[in-house]
Amino acid sequence: MDDTFRRGPLLLLAGRANRPLAGEIGEIIGKSPDGATIRQFADGEIFVRIDRNARGRDVFIVQPTDAPAEH
Repeated sequence: MDDTFRRGPLLLLAGRANRPLAGEIGEIIGKSPDGATIRQFADGEIFVRIDRNARGRDVFIVQPTDAPAEH
């Protein structure tokens, strides 16, 4: 078995919570964050669409998973 790590094309996405951190990560790895459309509906639900093709790519999302403090 070949244990060599193979990295596909990278897709770096930033959620709304910490775009500066995603930018710093991008600087370190030489890749700027890719685009995503993020909208919030009136009822508080969030819509997210990745604007680039993610098929066959290693995708890294910079976003906490805990609930916002204001809820």
